[in-house]
Amino acid sequence: MPKTNFCENREAKRYNYIAGMLECGIRQQCLSTKDLSRKTGAAERTVTERLKHPEKMQLRDLYKMCDVAGVKITFELKDVPE
Repeated sequence: MPKTNFCENREAKRYNYIAGMLECGIRQQCLSTKDLSRKTGAAERTVTERLKHPEKMQLRDLYKMCDVAGVKITFELKDVPE
């Protein structure tokens, strides 16, 4: 019988994925937190905190940071009727 992991923290995995994508975009654009701060209008400390703790990020902050980092946000329905 296969083992299942009901205690898997999906929420943390999702947040880590978002933070990783942002970091990737920021590095590809050769941006520092100071540059990101200037371009998004958020304080540098706020930008750093959002990257360390993406679960605290507001949607408008996420969109601003993704726009600057060149990351595209898409949403899909899990179950799409055929």
